[in-house]
Amino acid sequence: MSDADAAEFYYEQRDNPEVWGEQVEARVSRKLDSVVSVRFNSAEIERIQQAADAAGLSLSAFIRRAALTAPGAEVIDLERARKDMAQARRFVIDALRALHA
Repeated sequence: MSDADAAEFYYEQRDNPEVWGEQVEARVSRKLDSVVSVRFNSAEIERIQQAADAAGLSLSAFIRRAALTAPGAEVIDLERARKDMAQARRFVIDALRALHA
């Protein structure tokens, strides 16, 4: 049987319980009704896809899970951290100058 023949057969039998077995009601734990667009560069998406594959999750489920667990993690404002490090560096340089004066 070719793929086309199989597709036609199963389409024609889509409502036949003798082919597919007894129909059961699906239970969905939550309604996913919002879509958020996120951009990744190619290296990032490759790493994320590999992590999702390793976790046995779809890319969407992996990103959703990561986003939902992120609020428990400390988020770092990189720009603020850079400014704080620059200021700390100036303090250290000033302290070294004072010690060597």
